Amino acid sequence: MVNKADRLRTPAETGLPDVRQRPLVVVNMQTGETRPKTLEDHYARVKVFALSESVPDKIQTHFEVAKNLLLYSWFVHNFISPAEMQAYASAEYALRERIGAAAGQRPGLRRLFDLAIKDALIQDTGFRHYQHLRQRAIEFDEIMQELTGVEPTEAEPPDPQGYCRVLAETFPPMRNGYAHGSSTLSHGVYLTFSLCCDLINQLFAQKQAGEAGEAA
Repeated sequence: MVNKADRLRTPAETGLPDVRQRPLVVVNMQTGETRPKTLEDHYARVKVFALSESVPDKIQTHFEVAKNLLLYSWFVHNFISPAEMQAYASAEYALRERIGAAAGQRPGLRRLFDLAIKDALIQDTGFRHYQHLRQRAIEFDEIMQELTGVEPTEAEPPDPQGYCRVLAETFPPMRNGYAHGSSTLSHGVYLTFSLCCDLINQLFAQKQAGEAGEAA
């Protein structure tokens, strides 16, 4: 039997938060105090996934659909899945548009990623999540240095696209899981949006820089 929370809403219910939002709270990291999470809190988390003006309008529109689906998951929790699927599709759309004919006819997502990496259209440092992980690693190395007195052996990773290669491996199966039908409800949707947003911005930032150089 379908869960009551997943059934079609009545007109009177359409503006009400999904019942699964009720237990969620926001924690004040300085005081430890908590309060119920609000729609405004949810909106603030979605709003940060902003594409730059250099991204073509049609791709911006495609990604805005994903953001609105994620925003409306406040009212229908299971909108998280189509929101994430749309975000992956926006990333693939951007890769296909940016790489163009070089990808061949009907290229797969993995091939598009590989070409973007080969042409240095994306770099690890362009992803906020990578920067966060890198900062955590640096902080850990500093702690270990204080404890052991041994300096870190490597300041920077040898491959500036190592994280990009991991994404090339993981994006296609994650996207395919949604495309072929799945009951999975992601708990990492904000990370997915962050990665897709940063990927798209990188692709067209470089193109804009190249066009500006030619014009000069």
